This record gives sequence, C-alpha cells and structure tokens, in this order.
Amino acid sequence: MNFRRHNSASARGARRGAKALLLIAAAAVVFGVNHITDGAVATAVRTPAASVLSTEGVLSEHARELAGFVMTRQALIHERDALRARVAELELYAINNLALLYENQELRALFGNAFDTRVRGERAAILSRGGEIPYGTVLISRSAASRFAVGAHVYASGGVAIGTVSEVGSGHALVTLFAAPGQETPIILGVAQGDDTIAGTLTGLGSGTMTIAIPRDAAVSMHTPVLLQNTEETTVVGVIGSIEEESVSAFQTLRVRTPVNLHTLRFVEVR
Repeated sequence: MNFRRHNSASARGARRGAKALLLIAAAAVVFGVNHITDGAVATAVRTPAASVLSTEGVLSEHARELAGFVMTRQALIHERDALRARVAELELYAINNLALLYENQELRALFGNAFDTRVRGERAAILSRGGEIPYGTVLISRSAASRFAVGAHVYASGGVAIGTVSEVGSGHALVTLFAAPGQETPIILGVAQGDDTIAGTLTGLGSGTMTIAIPRDAAVSMHTPVLLQNTEETTVVGVIGSIEEESVSAFQTLRVRTPVNLHTLRFVEVR
C-alpha cells in the first residue's frame, strides 16, 4: 500500500514538472517569435488591451459630460423659475404703482395739490356705486375723526356738488343725490347770484338727470350752469342739457344733467 501511495505522489510530481516545462517552452517560443518578428506578438497583444482602455476612457469622458449637462440643465431650470417669480413680482408692483398713480390723480383733481382739511373738506371713499342702495343714494366712508354731519354737501372732482349727507353711521354715511327721484333742491341759473339770475327748484328724476320748471318767457340757453342757492361759493350742480316748451303751458321745462359719472366715481369731498 505504501508503494502505491509513493507511485501516485511521484506521478503527480511528474505531471507538474511536465506542465512547468510546457509553460516555459511556450514562453520561450513566444519570446522567440516576438524577437524574430521585431515585437509583432507584443504589438498584437497590446492593441486590444489599448483599445479596451481607450474605449473605457471615452465612455468615462461621455459620462462626465452627461453628468455636467444634467447639472447645468437643473441649474437653468432653477434660474428660469426664479426669473419667472421675479417677473410676476415686478408686474404686480407695476400694477400697484399704476393704481396708486390713478388714485393720486383723482385726489389731486378733487382737493388740489394741498390736502388741507382745515380749509377744504374731508375725503371719503365711495362704498357703493351711484344710486344703488337705496336708489338715488351712495354710501361713503366716514372715519372716527370725521367732523361732517347730516346736511353737509358732497362734492366730486371739479367742485361739482352731487348731494347732501342724509344719514351718519359708524364708519359710513349715506348721501342722498340731487338727482334722486323726487329730491328737491333750491337752485339758480347763471354764474353768480344777483338780480339777473333765475331762481327755481331742481327736481331729481334718477340716473343723474334732473328738471327745472321756469316761466316761459325766461331767457335761458343750452349748457347754462345750474348752481346751488345760498352757498358761500359758486357751486355747480349740473348744466342744462335740453329745453322743452309746450304752447299751452306757461312754463318751460329744463332738463339738467350732472357732469359726474356716478358709476366710476371713487372719492368725494364732504364739507
């Protein structure tokens, strides 16, 4: 039995030696052929390896370029979103400035360049459109410090009187328009009070229109101003828009219109 084991070990050793000799011989042959062919074998071996390494380098470069493109695109998207938000902010700012500009122009037309409430009246904002609740009235704002009371005149831009304060509440006041249906207001026709002016009563019809009945032989013309009676200053209520005469009547009817658009009015002066 020991003899068989010895023979088996010897066989294995012989095989290993033979493999080693074969590898050495193959290596010698390869080196010999490479020497004879001036390095052709080495070149043939290096070329595929170099191609593989070159391909790997190209792929790595493309991967880096792709990563850079993705990062650049994300940065551009963030920058675009930031610019859009800024543009929207600037548009809102411009709209607000435009609204303030229009409001400033309205207030300057109403009060002049100096807002002196000791000389002029008090500013109030329109809270309801002209003649809606109830018909023939407008609701205006009134602060806690406001001094105006029932009976105060209410003016639009240009000093045109549109009505009087009829009710005063907390934070608001009700204005009855001169053009309210059935509303009667003492007036004169002309540019100043005097012997040559015509006195009469202005009666409201609604929708900014009013009428005056005067003697048939009274001389009047279109666009004559209609003024409030018994005021410290010349106060225009409206202008004559048409003159109606009937042959059987001793009076002529003057139709008066207010030059103020009550539906677009935003501020008034109370005094």
